[in-house]
Amino acid sequence: MTPTHRNRRDHYIPQGYLRGFIGPGNELAQKPLWVFDIPQQAWSQKSTREFAYRYGLYDYSAESPSDTIAADVSFAGLERHFPQVRDEISSDRFINWAIHKDFLFRFMDMMRVRSLLALDQMRQIAGAKRILEIEKVLEPFPDSSNRHRKPD
Repeated sequence: MTPTHRNRRDHYIPQGYLRGFIGPGNELAQKPLWVFDIPQQAWSQKSTREFAYRYGLYDYSAESPSDTIAADVSFAGLERHFPQVRDEISSDRFINWAIHKDFLFRFMDMMRVRSLLALDQMRQIAGAKRILEIEKVLEPFPDSSNRHRKPD
Protein backbone atom coordinates (compact mmCIF):
# COMPACT_ATOMS: atom_id res chain seq x y z
CA MET A 1 0.00 0.00 0.00
CA THR A 2 1.19 3.45 -0.81
CA PRO A 3 0.44 5.62 2.19
CA THR A 4 -1.53 8.83 1.88
CA HIS A 5 0.50 11.30 3.90
CA ARG A 6 -1.77 13.65 5.74
CA ASN A 7 1.07 15.12 7.81
CA ARG A 8 -0.94 14.78 11.00
CA ARG A 9 0.09 13.82 14.49
CA ASP A 10 -1.41 10.40 15.07
CA HIS A 11 -1.60 9.74 18.80
CA TYR A 12 -1.15 6.10 19.77
CA ILE A 13 -2.45 7.14 23.20
CA PRO A 14 -5.49 9.41 22.68
CA GLN A 15 -5.19 12.93 24.03
CA GLY A 16 -8.53 12.62 25.83
CA TYR A 17 -7.12 9.62 27.71
CA LEU A 18 -3.89 11.48 28.55
CA ARG A 19 -5.89 14.40 29.96
CA GLY A 20 -7.10 12.06 32.67
CA PHE A 21 -3.55 12.08 34.07
CA ILE A 22 -3.37 15.84 34.58
CA GLY A 23 -3.05 16.56 38.27
CA PRO A 24 -5.50 18.79 40.16
CA GLY A 25 -4.52 22.43 39.96
CA ASN A 26 -2.48 21.77 36.81
CA GLU A 27 -5.44 21.77 34.37
CA LEU A 28 -4.74 25.31 33.09
CA ALA A 29 -0.99 24.85 32.69
CA GLN A 30 0.39 25.05 29.17
CA LYS A 31 2.27 21.76 29.72
CA PRO A 32 0.27 19.97 32.41
CA LEU A 33 1.63 16.41 32.05
CA TRP A 34 4.74 15.16 33.78
CA VAL A 35 6.53 12.69 31.47
CA PHE A 36 9.51 10.53 32.32
CA ASP A 37 11.99 10.02 29.46
CA ILE A 38 13.51 6.59 30.09
CA PRO A 39 16.62 6.90 27.86
CA GLN A 40 17.44 10.37 29.27
CA GLN A 41 16.37 9.40 32.83
CA ALA A 42 14.73 12.80 33.18
CA TRP A 43 11.29 14.24 33.91
CA SER A 44 9.80 17.01 31.77
CA GLN A 45 6.46 18.73 31.37
CA LYS A 46 4.53 18.32 28.13
CA SER A 47 1.12 19.04 26.70
CA THR A 48 -1.07 16.17 25.53
CA ARG A 49 -0.40 17.32 21.97
CA GLU A 50 3.38 16.87 22.43
CA PHE A 51 3.29 13.34 23.77
CA ALA A 52 2.57 9.80 22.53
CA TYR A 53 2.28 10.51 18.80
CA ARG A 54 4.01 9.81 15.52
CA TYR A 55 3.49 11.58 12.24
CA GLY A 56 1.57 9.46 9.74
CA LEU A 57 1.27 6.46 12.05
CA TYR A 58 -2.25 5.62 10.87
CA ASP A 59 -1.90 6.80 7.26
CA TYR A 60 -3.48 4.52 4.71
CA SER A 61 -3.86 4.63 0.96
CA ALA A 62 -6.89 5.80 -0.97
CA GLU A 63 -7.23 2.19 -2.13
CA SER A 64 -7.42 0.89 1.44
CA PRO A 65 -10.28 -1.42 2.26
CA SER A 66 -13.40 0.36 3.45
CA ASP A 67 -13.14 -1.39 6.83
CA THR A 68 -9.84 0.46 7.47
CA ILE A 69 -11.53 3.79 6.84
CA ALA A 70 -14.61 2.73 8.85
CA ALA A 71 -12.35 1.76 11.77
CA ASP A 72 -10.72 5.19 11.65
CA VAL A 73 -14.16 6.86 11.87
CA SER A 74 -15.29 4.49 14.65
CA PHE A 75 -12.11 5.09 16.64
CA ALA A 76 -12.54 8.85 16.28
CA GLY A 77 -16.04 8.53 17.76
CA LEU A 78 -14.72 6.55 20.73
CA GLU A 79 -11.96 9.11 21.30
CA ARG A 80 -14.43 12.02 21.19
CA HIS A 81 -16.81 10.32 23.65
CA PHE A 82 -14.17 9.15 26.14
CA PRO A 83 -13.58 12.52 27.90
CA GLN A 84 -17.31 12.84 28.60
CA VAL A 85 -17.45 9.31 30.07
CA ARG A 86 -14.24 9.90 32.05
CA ASP A 87 -15.61 13.13 33.53
CA GLU A 88 -18.96 11.53 34.37
CA ILE A 89 -17.28 8.59 36.09
CA SER A 90 -14.97 10.78 38.16
CA SER A 91 -17.69 13.33 39.03
CA ASP A 92 -19.67 10.73 40.99
CA ARG A 93 -16.49 9.31 42.60
CA PHE A 94 -16.62 6.13 40.48
CA ILE A 95 -19.83 4.93 42.15
CA ASN A 96 -21.68 4.26 38.87
CA TRP A 97 -18.70 3.37 36.68
CA ALA A 98 -20.26 0.01 35.76
CA ILE A 99 -22.95 1.65 33.60
CA HIS A 100 -20.10 2.64 31.26
CA LYS A 101 -18.44 -0.78 31.27
CA ASP A 102 -19.36 -1.68 27.66
CA PHE A 103 -18.02 1.63 26.37
CA LEU A 104 -14.84 1.28 28.43
CA PHE A 105 -14.22 -2.21 27.02
CA ARG A 106 -14.67 -0.90 23.45
CA PHE A 107 -12.34 2.01 24.18
CA MET A 108 -9.64 -0.24 25.65
CA ASP A 109 -9.95 -2.62 22.68
CA MET A 110 -9.45 0.37 20.38
CA MET A 111 -6.36 1.40 22.32
CA ARG A 112 -5.00 -2.15 22.15
CA VAL A 113 -5.53 -2.41 18.39
CA ARG A 114 -3.96 1.00 17.74
CA SER A 115 -0.97 0.45 20.03
CA LEU A 116 2.58 0.56 18.68
CA LEU A 117 3.05 -3.12 19.56
CA ALA A 118 -0.11 -4.19 17.70
CA LEU A 119 0.82 -2.09 14.66
CA ASP A 120 4.32 -3.62 14.57
CA GLN A 121 2.84 -7.12 14.83
CA MET A 122 0.38 -6.41 11.99
CA ARG A 123 3.24 -5.11 9.81
CA GLN A 124 5.29 -8.25 10.53
CA ILE A 125 2.35 -10.49 9.62
CA ALA A 126 1.68 -8.51 6.43
CA GLY A 127 5.36 -8.65 5.49
CA ALA A 128 5.45 -12.42 5.92
CA LYS A 129 2.63 -13.05 3.47
CA ARG A 130 3.37 -13.85 -0.13
CA ILE A 131 1.68 -11.76 -2.71
CA LEU A 132 1.39 -13.19 -6.20
CA GLU A 133 0.66 -11.34 -9.38
CA ILE A 134 -1.14 -13.06 -12.23
CA GLU A 135 0.71 -12.22 -15.40
CA LYS A 136 -1.35 -14.18 -17.92
CA VAL A 137 -4.65 -16.05 -17.95
CA LEU A 138 -4.58 -19.09 -20.21
CA GLU A 139 -7.52 -20.39 -22.17
CA PRO A 140 -8.86 -23.72 -20.95
CA PHE A 141 -7.59 -26.79 -22.73
CA PRO A 142 -10.33 -28.06 -25.02
CA ASP A 143 -11.77 -31.38 -23.95
CA SER A 144 -15.04 -33.17 -24.27
CA SER A 145 -16.64 -31.36 -21.30
CA ASN A 146 -16.22 -27.86 -22.71
CA ARG A 147 -15.98 -28.28 -26.49
CA HIS A 148 -19.12 -26.17 -27.09
CA ARG A 149 -17.83 -23.37 -24.91
CA LYS A 150 -16.18 -20.34 -26.44
CA PRO A 151 -12.76 -19.38 -25.00
CA ASP A 152 -12.84 -16.54 -22.45
